[in-house]
Amino acid sequence: MKAVTAAEAVLRMDVAELFVVDGGAPWYERPFCGDVEIVGVTDVPGACVIAQPWAFRAREAMGRVAQETISYGMYANPKSGNQGCIIEDGRTIGWDLHPGYDPDAGSTDCLENPDVWLRLDTTGSG
Repeated sequence: MKAVTAAEAVLRMDVAELFVVDGGAPWYERPFCGDVEIVGVTDVPGACVIAQPWAFRAREAMGRVAQETISYGMYANPKSGNQGCIIEDGRTIGWDLHPGYDPDAGSTDCLENPDVWLRLDTTGSG
């Protein structure tokens, strides 16, 4: 299976607009907070993370990104809690999984400060 970088993930998605922001403000203070078409993309060792702290579009975007690879996604559902999913070669193979995160592991904060925020193109022309 192929590792997908953040740059390659952006190329695989239909992107209407990119936002590169400084790490100073948390996501909930960004002007686009709550916009369901905005997701964050971050490089991590051997892969990338597509995240959206306020909705479920990251999981939808993963289907386009996860061709010839395996991906893991997480939806922070405000009603039922965090829900993880696994997508292999564009097909969902696991859903409603409990994700794990160790904040003391020195890992990248992909939800708070992704490498880039982007607006997905919903017109189908991107």
